[in-house]
Amino acid sequence: MTMADLILENDGYSGGTTAIDAAFASVPWLNFDGDRLVARQSAAIASATRCPVLLASSFKEYENMAVQLATEESGRKQLQEIRDCLISHRYNDLENPLFNSTNFVSSLEKAVLKAWEVYDKKLEPTDIDVSHG
Repeated sequence: MTMADLILENDGYSGGTTAIDAAFASVPWLNFDGDRLVARQSAAIASATRCPVLLASSFKEYENMAVQLATEESGRKQLQEIRDCLISHRYNDLENPLFNSTNFVSSLEKAVLKAWEVYDKKLEPTDIDVSHG
């Protein structure tokens, strides 16, 4: 994947896992702005990178953006800027939960233990917030 210049997401079902892989490989991806959760995952992940997001709201805009990014100097420059941003955040932004795997795993473990506690003690379901330690 690291050899790619750009990943093109499909309409309707974005690639949540592909977006995570792209972020870690520092490869920009172009997505649609969908109206369902499965269509918005990739855009949400792109936003979480704290880098510019390539987001189209129509097929025509998507097509135009893809062509511009692939063929024009300004598009190639934009892709390189996003790639540089992804690289920088991947290795330097440990406050970003997307790139801090250790913190993510720790928070996930805390959430699972809290969910088990609620279930085991037959408590009422509640929101689980692990954002503050």
